[in-house]
Amino acid sequence: MSKKPHTELLEKLLPTLTAVDATTEWYIRGPAVRARKCEVYKVANANHTLALKVYRPGMVSGAAPNLQYRTLVHCNQAAQRQPLLRAPTALAFLPDDGAILMDWQTAPTLRSVLWKKFASPNQRLGLITAAARWLRAFHELSGIGIEPINGGKLTAKLNIQMTRQSDVVALLEQDPAFQICLDRFLDTAADAGKKIPHALLHGDFTPTNLLVDDAGIIGMDMWGARHGPVYEDIARMLAYLGVVSPFALSPMPQSSRSTLIRAFVQGYGDDLFDPQSSQFPMVLLYQQLRRWLVYAGKNNSHRFSPLAKWQLARNRSLCRQTLTWLDHCSP
Repeated sequence: MSKKPHTELLEKLLPTLTAVDATTEWYIRGPAVRARKCEVYKVANANHTLALKVYRPGMVSGAAPNLQYRTLVHCNQAAQRQPLLRAPTALAFLPDDGAILMDWQTAPTLRSVLWKKFASPNQRLGLITAAARWLRAFHELSGIGIEPINGGKLTAKLNIQMTRQSDVVALLEQDPAFQICLDRFLDTAADAGKKIPHALLHGDFTPTNLLVDDAGIIGMDMWGARHGPVYEDIARMLAYLGVVSPFALSPMPQSSRSTLIRAFVQGYGDDLFDPQSSQFPMVLLYQQLRRWLVYAGKNNSHRFSPLAKWQLARNRSLCRQTLTWLDHCSP
């Protein structure tokens, strides 16, 4: 009988695990977490619990796990001089298996903590400021430079997603609101040449990829694979927060003067984050259009789900708010 795949992974990791603790036997269990792109196993002995993240074949590029491992190591090294930049400690990488061994994190996600702080708006805003400080520290790892934004790249990336979800796009073609927002994005992106901050991007900066403990923010799932406008990471987080957090219950969470945006600016720094410029709401609209495709797909697959319908309607409303934001921004 052949060995279970996770048993083979354990054998490959034994030199690293023995260096961590050789006093008791190690075992692997799980997966404890199942995600679309990966599974996470618990690797433990009597004294330690570690996490083994294994990417599913074909779900990411062959280079992606190595990029994430290298970025994690880079964050670990930088944390010695930049305490804000907390992340799981990378312990080993198995390139042939797309597997990363790191310490196990028990802290809750930012998303869940925001809901627990539902009745404490100032504490919620404080968490957003802390998340923004973490992101600024991450971007500074690669150095932040001022470069012209390439709206054509954003348009191309959106077109790729629309091609992959052609069935959803066919449904959205019957929604005039989607077409209005899409046309406005395309027009604004075609004329977006202003210089704005660029850095290596987190790539998946969302409320579920940040953890919160008593010491602050812990970053997760950093890709660090693409150099681009820092507004992409910021807008991705804010697009999610407007739908899946208590900020979604605010009538106007996203405008240049909303408390949510001001809290993020306070953390990231108004020297690099200018919500008064049209470039930021343009990138925000890009992220919201991407989410619109996702929520429309969920709504189509789960026609009787109140949550899917609410998320789609909420995202549509936020896109309308972003159009108004664009109308009042400087070019």
